Amino acid sequence: MSFHYLEKSIFIRAPAVEAWNALTTPDIARLFFLSCEIISDWKVGSSLHFDTEVDGEMRTVIKGEITEISPRQHLVYTCFIPDQEQDPTQHIVVSFRFSEVEGGTEVFVTQGPFSNEDEKKRNEDSSETILNGMKVVIENQSGNR
Repeated sequence: MSFHYLEKSIFIRAPAVEAWNALTTPDIARLFFLSCEIISDWKVGSSLHFDTEVDGEMRTVIKGEITEISPRQHLVYTCFIPDQEQDPTQHIVVSFRFSEVEGGTEVFVTQGPFSNEDEKKRNEDSSETILNGMKVVIENQSGNR
């Protein structure tokens, strides 16, 4: 069986600390991360869950575990839909990497493995929406357009 991975990146006119804080602060992440608050204590081995409002109440729509973390540099976690927690074949790994460059930060995201190209494409669209939203939120908050 062949597995598929996706890689995306975006340049943000702000220091890595601002991109990191946007991703790890629930109230800010909700503005660009598909309306989800990302909840964790941000330590290796800790749970991670993505909560959003459904029918007037907060629900966890994605769960995972942090496998690597270096603040302002990189974050790696597993993720899955809650009812697929016991099926590791349905888990994917997501990696965010922050690299400061002249004038800002390059944010890289890698996800996979996906079992087919359609699944990869669905996640590519979401990743692009998240990265573009992250850029807009951070640059607008810091006045860097």
